[in-house]
Amino acid sequence: MPCVANASHELKTPAASIQAAAETLLHVWQEDPAAVPRFAGQLEREAVRLSRIVADLLDLSRLESGSELQDDVRLDTLVREESSRFEHAAIEAGLTMDVEAAPVPAVRGSARDLSLLVRNLLDNAIRYTSSAGSVVASVSADNGSVVLRVIDTGAGIPSKELPRVFERFYRVDRARSRETGGTGLGLAIVRHVAENHGGTVTVRSELGRGSTFEVRLPSAILEGTEPGTP
Repeated sequence: MPCVANASHELKTPAASIQAAAETLLHVWQEDPAAVPRFAGQLEREAVRLSRIVADLLDLSRLESGSELQDDVRLDTLVREESSRFEHAAIEAGLTMDVEAAPVPAVRGSARDLSLLVRNLLDNAIRYTSSAGSVVASVSADNGSVVLRVIDTGAGIPSKELPRVFERFYRVDRARSRETGGTGLGLAIVRHVAENHGGTVTVRSELGRGSTFEVRLPSAILEGTEPGTP
């Protein structure tokens, strides 16, 4: 029940904003045409936010039933592909974004879900890193595991909040999250995907100096074997 209540609350907020903006537009489009773009922009932002929440809730619901581990996924390739999708967002935010991904053994799992994991970590890092900061995504092999690290120079997370950051709808800074369009579900999705693949996700952070999210997944082949070799 708490989860349903939280979801209802999160959905209610953008829905109310959409209704308010639509009602205002009906009144101002003739009386104050100059105000129309402002309220239309608000309507669009809240509609996008509502869509993101619904999409994340559907992903979480699906992930609770597990992931289909049918693909041999090269995480280095996947991270490069997903990072390219965020180049424009990083430029708009005034950030530098780098990828350090040498060839690594494949991971047995779901390419769709692992893409979702990477996407949410990159999105989270960009949203909470101020202009002139940096985001680095690195992939490496370590003792039978493939390790993904997403490192940012953002605001950081207070140590007392760290144990809860992977809870659904938990936000360290609610005002900033709403301002940036965060749903409060991204890190919960990351945790579910990692665990579905027999892996783990951890975070290290320091206020004012940024955060490092680390995902460890078991590799599908032995270290020292060429990627793609049986």
